Amino acid sequence: MKQLPNLLGACLSAALLVSCGGNNGLSSSTPMSVAPQIAAPSQPLKSGTEKVIYSFQGGSDGANPNYGNLIAKNGMLYGNTFAGGSSGSACPPINILAAGCGTAFKVNPSSGAEKVLYSFNGSPDGAHPWAGLISFDGAFYGTTFDGGTGVNCSHLYEVAGCGTVFEVSRSGSESVLYSFEGLTDGQFPQASLVATNGALYGNTNSGGESGNGIIFEWSTSGGKSIVLVTAARN
Repeated sequence: MKQLPNLLGACLSAALLVSCGGNNGLSSSTPMSVAPQIAAPSQPLKSGTEKVIYSFQGGSDGANPNYGNLIAKNGMLYGNTFAGGSSGSACPPINILAAGCGTAFKVNPSSGAEKVLYSFNGSPDGAHPWAGLISFDGAFYGTTFDGGTGVNCSHLYEVAGCGTVFEVSRSGSESVLYSFEGLTDGQFPQASLVATNGALYGNTNSGGESGNGIIFEWSTSGGKSIVLVTAARN
């Protein structure tokens, strides 16, 4: 009689399993503890190796490519370096970053040959292009974090100027489209530009009415920066 509770418990458990479809809806051959299944990839992963296309030397060829994607155009790769270039004295080294105000470059991925399209000088053309280039209307466009002709901003990297919006042609000529003043128009642009509806849009790290940065528009028709949004102070 002492075994009756155990027997009743076993029968009750069995009855519950049967009422739920037998083993909780699983076949009798399926273990009660089922590991989650991960779908196998439709194609097997390919093994491979890394290939260095070009290694920056930190001198006139550029140094410290920062943020932003490379642009693939006509079989070439285009981009920016934050430092390096031929103007080392204009932009002293920053911590572990190399001297120089930065470059716009192209690299042939087949041969590994690099060519500096433009070497920034700090003023008036800008210094330290932080973000990558964009391709728009047959040329390349970008921003420099500092440099330019603006005087109303702090000099984080010992380089005068509040940053610029620039254009670089495929042949290597550079034009400053806008030089930030560090007032309500913002200062220190960091992010990549966006091109839409015939205009360029971007943002600045700080500056503006509250000091917390702005979103701006540069239009080829207006030829100037137009503040669209000013970040509110918390």
